[in-house]
Amino acid sequence: MNRFTLIENENNEIRQLIHSIKARFSYVEDQTFLSEIGILAHDLPRRLRAFIHDFRYFEEGKAYCIISGYPIDQQVIGNTPTHWAKTEDTNPAHDEEIFLMLCGTLLGDPIGWATQQAGALVHNIMPMKCYENEQLGFSSKEALTWHVEDAFHEYRGDYLGMMCMRNHQQVPTVLGSISDICLGEESVEVLFQPHYTIRPDNSHLETNNISEEDSNRLQSCASDMKKREEKPDKIAVFYGDPKAPYMRLDPYFMDPPENPLAERAFNALIEQMETKLEEIALDEGDLILVNNHRAVHGRVPFQANYDGNDRWLKRINIVRDLSKSRDARQSATARMIM
Repeated sequence: MNRFTLIENENNEIRQLIHSIKARFSYVEDQTFLSEIGILAHDLPRRLRAFIHDFRYFEEGKAYCIISGYPIDQQVIGNTPTHWAKTEDTNPAHDEEIFLMLCGTLLGDPIGWATQQAGALVHNIMPMKCYENEQLGFSSKEALTWHVEDAFHEYRGDYLGMMCMRNHQQVPTVLGSISDICLGEESVEVLFQPHYTIRPDNSHLETNNISEEDSNRLQSCASDMKKREEKPDKIAVFYGDPKAPYMRLDPYFMDPPENPLAERAFNALIEQMETKLEEIALDEGDLILVNNHRAVHGRVPFQANYDGNDRWLKRINIVRDLSKSRDARQSATARMIM
């Protein structure tokens, strides 16, 4: 595993930086904060910036990496939320959200979806009793099948960032990399052809709260999601360089292709990935960065207790080129994809 561990003087620098940011901004959605975050991120410790830079630039290495050693005060952050929506005026995990956003910004621009957690940039991922057996990040008894994040959408993030707030039960995150897969030439060629479909995952089909002023755009977005659900476009699973392909893959939401060669190639890819998966239990303060073109991720099932101490992650989606989604955002500086 490609891992970086913060040392004491680096954590001191980070605390000072976060303190100065909190003195100016009360939440990470603040537009002025977002306009300055690309500059503020370069005040992170140099060794950390170099590590994230290398992860972004050198793709020959692991498709995911972990930053460890960030201290979290469990008393300060309080109980694991019972719902993704913020119910308090204050955010006890403000420090952690700032740190996650700063690190993510070294890779690109964090984005949100109108159809996920009301367009928030930072998502809460924790078990919710009403979704125990669903194919959602809020499930627990149901395994979250490994996938590329938002694989169904052309504006999906290039990277995924997840920060572990707590994980007392040591519930593993499942990870797999395309660099560990070795398929025959014929299979690779077929996987580069548009024989496949991916439907939106359930998180995008849930009804989320959004401001009245965006209600019309949300209706349009919901209509688009419904169309993608009912009649998804044919796409290729592989793209990029045939010698080192990227992938667009979410098996749970994919139907068998009509072409027998395409089905055999797809099954071979799935079978190989299953044998190469790695299970990593994130510790509190761990921040994992995932290359969303080269890696899949998921989670094993577990027994949630709903006692305020269940596994809790903060998550962001990051794009390297915000301009690609300009037709789906309200302004050039907006971060929410509608």
